[in-house]
Amino acid sequence: MAFAGLVFADSGANLAVLQQFEEPDDLDEQLAQPDRISLTQKAVKFRAGNKLIEVHLSATTMTRLATYLHIRQSLVDALGSDIAPMFIRCSYPKAYHEPTSISPLRRDFLQTLRKRVKAIGVNLGDVTFQELRVFKQQDLVRRAPLPVAAKLMGHSVKTAVKAYSKASDDIHRRELSSFLESLQETVLKPNQRAIKGVSLQVIPVGSCAEHGKPSSVKASAILEPNCNKVEGCFFCDNYRIHADELDLRKLMSCRWVLQKIVPLNSDSLQAYRVYTAICDRIDALLGELKRRNPSMHETVRVDVEENGQLTDYWSRKIQQLYLLSMLPAA
Repeated sequence: MAFAGLVFADSGANLAVLQQFEEPDDLDEQLAQPDRISLTQKAVKFRAGNKLIEVHLSATTMTRLATYLHIRQSLVDALGSDIAPMFIRCSYPKAYHEPTSISPLRRDFLQTLRKRVKAIGVNLGDVTFQELRVFKQQDLVRRAPLPVAAKLMGHSVKTAVKAYSKASDDIHRRELSSFLESLQETVLKPNQRAIKGVSLQVIPVGSCAEHGKPSSVKASAILEPNCNKVEGCFFCDNYRIHADELDLRKLMSCRWVLQKIVPLNSDSLQAYRVYTAICDRIDALLGELKRRNPSMHETVRVDVEENGQLTDYWSRKIQQLYLLSMLPAA
């Protein structure tokens, strides 16, 4: 039941659809080579109502899907019976005893899940399926075009527009204003090499306005700025990047290496959160660089992503990972 809750939170599917999900014939192939939607999202297709439904899951949840299926099959083997739905609940004669049967998820799934996790000291909070879906919808429309968000949520574009409009206008204005101000301050003109008379110091992902004096972008940043760690630069007030070919290549090289190493920490929730935050920051900066110079962005993208032409720093990093056998041989 806990894993079904993760799938619901990731996908935003309503309970009726979640109850219908069945294992497709090609699920093993999908898990071996999942469709990548973004740096942090992957797609899988489940069967429901005689058709395939595309579901977007976080990279972490996707890696755990195979483990869940293995546990499910072990239960089936032990109990000697199986049912069509992929997501199931176990029945226990008494607390802390072995399960005696499996059955489909029921309408009281959320209440039952809340009760079971509370028994181990975890409080899920008093939230409904509808509230979770509304939150998921608003998160999706911020990250993807409305038609894509509507398709993922399984309803019309009109419904997606209504859900988006329900969000507070003041919150959106504050978020947008803060976001744009941050980009404008961080991304510099190609020929700007100093700020207030102080020369910028070159770093592997751009430049630094005051190296050795890290300053957090905001108090709630998931990663503390740290001059000794490249990833800490993205959450520092002193971080700067030029709208030129060199810094664009630095950012794309960094993202290319991150795509390689994320599976190494796929089972760590904290590592996944940090990875997601870094990727979101990089994508925002790349979006601003693309807006300023689309042709340069495309040229460097092809050079890095398709031809593997990384900066020297990131080339050495990826070589080190191979030498340490932390990545499979190409």
